[in-house]
Amino acid sequence: MPWVRKAYKGCKVYVEVDQGGEFVLGNRGLASIRYQPNDDRTYTARPDRILSIDEKAPIEPAPTKASSKKTVSPEPIEGSVIIHTDGASSGNPGPSGLGVVLTFQGHRKEISRFLGHRTNNFAELMAIKIGLETLRTNDHPVVLYTDSSYCEGVLCRGWKAQANEELVGEIRSLMKKIPKLDVVRVKGHSGVAENERADKLARLAIEKKDSS
Repeated sequence: MPWVRKAYKGCKVYVEVDQGGEFVLGNRGLASIRYQPNDDRTYTARPDRILSIDEKAPIEPAPTKASSKKTVSPEPIEGSVIIHTDGASSGNPGPSGLGVVLTFQGHRKEISRFLGHRTNNFAELMAIKIGLETLRTNDHPVVLYTDSSYCEGVLCRGWKAQANEELVGEIRSLMKKIPKLDVVRVKGHSGVAENERADKLARLAIEKKDSS
């Protein structure tokens, strides 16, 4: 069956449809979704929570093997704001900091901020919040990169937040205000330049506070 591009909880996903373009529903009336076209991990979602976006032609996912999985990042739309975020904690919980790198049409902004005694997950989430709050307008497409599977899960995959509930709720509200938003998880410390820079900014915030 083909899969088409849709939006679910602020993230772009792929939804399984039949040859007529209708959602393929399971026994509980739930649709099947994937976050990457060639990822064999499938999740379920209520059809009424799946929103339409500008879609490309349906695609057939390629066969996958456990040994060949990799992150597939969407190509940023021309004119997109690109945000890389990262959080760091020395001790978890311990002294924590965040780093954010925003780029847009040749302009660049870096943020490094000490957060006090916090967990790493809190720092990762706060970096995303600060990145979204820094946007001057929501008129442009936004691609936000994080290396945190936790953040991707609670913000885009419907994971229940066992902690940081208020912060997660605030971020979800910010995400809903951006019509075109992609949240992409990248592998940490894998040579992604701006992700490495965001990590450096987070750690610099901790170092400066410790040395002051």
